[in-house]
Amino acid sequence: MSLDEKVVEFQNTGNTEIGKEIFAKAYYWANCIIQKSFSGFGYYDDLFSEAHDSIVLAIGNYKIGNNSFSSYCSNCIRNRIIDFIRKKKREFILESPTYQSLNYGASNLELKEALNSLSDRHLSCLLMGGDTKACLLYTSRRG
Repeated sequence: MSLDEKVVEFQNTGNTEIGKEIFAKAYYWANCIIQKSFSGFGYYDDLFSEAHDSIVLAIGNYKIGNNSFSSYCSNCIRNRIIDFIRKKKREFILESPTYQSLNYGASNLELKEALNSLSDRHLSCLLMGGDTKACLLYTSRRG
């Protein structure tokens, strides 16, 4: 029985043995995705929590069709983690004392414009602790 068929079987019957097998494979994919693509972000417990939630949703919402379950589940995990990181980035910017002072002081308008002009990659590099020169080099090489 293929993994896609096992997922449908698990949806219909709730067989715990099949569920354990599906979750084991999905957690392996989640671990690979987090280690490969998001290792510099931190918040590992939160990332794995988001991955768990996306796995549960992927199992519940999967329909046999165009995509295999492995690609569907991997995309769900990746998208949920990206949304989580964007949310954390927004929270960090909005809660930072610099941003708060920017909103209340017209004299800091140039700094506010500078922050708004940063690319997403440059800002995420800065948030991970890189200095501006290294981040500019990183973002120019990565496109």
